[in-house]
Amino acid sequence: MKDIKQNNLIKKIIFTGQSAKSMYAYAVNAGIEDLSVVKDFSLAVTLASNMAKSGYSVLLSPATSSFDEFGSFEERGDKFIEIVENLQ
Repeated sequence: MKDIKQNNLIKKIIFTGQSAKSMYAYAVNAGIEDLSVVKDFSLAVTLASNMAKSGYSVLLSPATSSFDEFGSFEERGDKFIEIVENLQ
């Protein structure tokens, strides 16, 4: 994660799920700034969308399984599509 700090293209990292707090702590210890932990996947996607400016990309990059919220990666992907399609 230390390489992320040196990459000016990354503006924000949003963590969610049962591993969020430990990944957040790791990122803080690595000196990475502008981090958030949110309670669920929908909020993470919505927050990312609200923060994104014209020309930005939002990357969904699961670092672990999401079995605390979804039954499979397909279900998580379908939910991502649903949320994005319903953004205003």
